[in-house]
Parts: sequence; structure tokens; C-alpha cells
Amino acid sequence: MNDKQVWLTETMWMRNLADLGTISMDFLEILPGALRTPVVHDDGEEILYILDGELEMHLGDEKFTVTRGDVIPVPRHVPHGSLNRSDAVVHMLAVNSPAFRMEDEKEAAPTATEAEQS
Repeated sequence: MNDKQVWLTETMWMRNLADLGTISMDFLEILPGALRTPVVHDDGEEILYILDGELEMHLGDEKFTVTRGDVIPVPRHVPHGSLNRSDAVVHMLAVNSPAFRMEDEKEAAPTATEAEQS
């Protein structure tokens, strides 16, 4: 287990729970107001699981709200991001195959929601 905490943005951090190279699991904490601009994984897939809280998800051209117990499969090449519009911290698990590497993540084009935030 890796206890190292990594800040993805000023309002979102993650800690790696397990990494086998071919698959990884990370714990994420998303603070109120946190905006995660859309990113794309060209060589991997991801499954997100909401432990608690409420999050606005952007997956491709879709926008929807997720809450505790929701699972979000993210296929490769699909832009995905999120916005925590609530006053509560969101906790989430992310499973990536192959294992998550920051350098493999690419920013995608901004969504309409991001343009509204500017």
C-alpha cells in the first residue's frame, strides 16, 4: 500500500491504495467547489465508485449527477471531468487499467460547464 497523497488540483487529492501495473485503485477526496477539467485516457479504462457525497459528472457529451453507491464506467478515449457543486466533501474510488499514471492523462477540450465557470 502506498500512503502518498498527490494533489490533482488545488481542491482534489488522491492516494494510491494498490498498484499492480496492469490495474490500480485510488482513493480521491474532492472538496466543495472542486472543478476537474475533462481529461482523456487513450490507453486505459477507468471505473469510478462514489463512496459519499454528490458530484456533477461530465462523460463525453453527457452531464449527470452521481451520489453514494453510483458506479461510472469510463471507456478509453472518452473525456471525463467533474464539478462538486455541494458544500460537502466527495469521496470516491477510481480503478484504472492499466494502472493510473499522471503522465498518461491528457486534458480534453473544455465543456460548456467549464466555460460557464470562467
